[in-house]
Amino acid sequence: AIQVTSSEKTKVLGHSVLLNDVYYASEIEEVCLVDDNQFTLTIANETGPLSFIHNDCDNIVQAIIHIRTRWELAQPDSIQIHNKIRPKDVPGTLLNIALLNLGSLDPSLRSAAYNLLCALTQTFDLRIEGQLLESSGLCIPSNNTIFIKTISEKLALKEAHLTLEFLEECVEGFRNSTIELKHLCLEYMTTWLPNLTRFCKQNDDNKRAKVSMILDKLITLTIEEDDMYPSIQAKIWSHIGQVSDLLDIVLDCFIKRSVLGGLGSLQAEILADTAVALASSNALLFSRKVIGRLCRLIEKTCLSPTPTLEQHLIWDDIAILLRYLLMLSFNNSLDVASHLPFLFHIVTLLVSTGPLTFRENNKAFELAKATAVSAKISACNDPRPPSTDR
Repeated sequence: AIQVTSSEKTKVLGHSVLLNDVYYASEIEEVCLVDDNQFTLTIANETGPLSFIHNDCDNIVQAIIHIRTRWELAQPDSIQIHNKIRPKDVPGTLLNIALLNLGSLDPSLRSAAYNLLCALTQTFDLRIEGQLLESSGLCIPSNNTIFIKTISEKLALKEAHLTLEFLEECVEGFRNSTIELKHLCLEYMTTWLPNLTRFCKQNDDNKRAKVSMILDKLITLTIEEDDMYPSIQAKIWSHIGQVSDLLDIVLDCFIKRSVLGGLGSLQAEILADTAVALASSNALLFSRKVIGRLCRLIEKTCLSPTPTLEQHLIWDDIAILLRYLLMLSFNNSLDVASHLPFLFHIVTLLVSTGPLTFRENNKAFELAKATAVSAKISACNDPRPPSTDR
């Protein structure tokens, strides 16, 4: 259980007392780290998330996650824990249910899903411009992916306020679907991903925390869904990479999950691989952000020096980011020519540093960088004129 004690005394029956609230592990719905000094805690039956400010937020959040995880593992396998649906979640949740079941092989289920979609548009005044007409005898073909994508695209454009609830339900529905429906889900949820930027730009910390939570769930999906791994890379992360305003918060989530697993762990390697998908659409900007972060982290180590760099608190972050750079160095996703001074600076400072695996990463990165530079020089010195089609 978690005990929360008020910092100021409150009048109760004429006495000034400190209030203690005790929340059991079963009541914890989610915990989100907003920044280094703030986190939010969502408790069942509370009107909204509780916000806390502390100097050691990261350790507190990890402790709460550990409490919740230990409680879940102690439960019998037959007991399933379902997310509670709040009133504001209803439109987005039901919309995903309707779109997902429109791709079912069962004709009656497709018909019911279509009528649910019609009812949703009428009840919540969703703007689809009269494209739907409820009918009990309508024949809906099983091959209607284009129709589903078209509806989803229009709603993503005109009903963007549903994005957070819709994407959260997409992830939950994805886990429990067949392979065919998982592919369909990826098709229609992709168009909603750029909408996440509108919640990042707001001053509402709860909305930003919700965006981080959705990205974290997408990361978990990427790690756990082996059969869908290539499709998730192509449909989810390559599209997110096209949205420039999302790259900073995505990198935050990637680094936190990678550091949690540790250098060389499965999740760290998967996320380093996923960084390549992120960079595929916007290599120059993404590589600039990764290189800039790494340079700033290295510079920050001088503020609290340690006998060796690997003893520093932010060493894990440095090691993870260098691993990302190594993955990005293939096919010149780093745009070496534009960042050459910074890359030489990084390699020079980190040479002969860290454990053997890290040194191997650093050496491989240096070789990849040299290869990219050589290829660039060869291309510039090639005397042959470009070929022309006749």
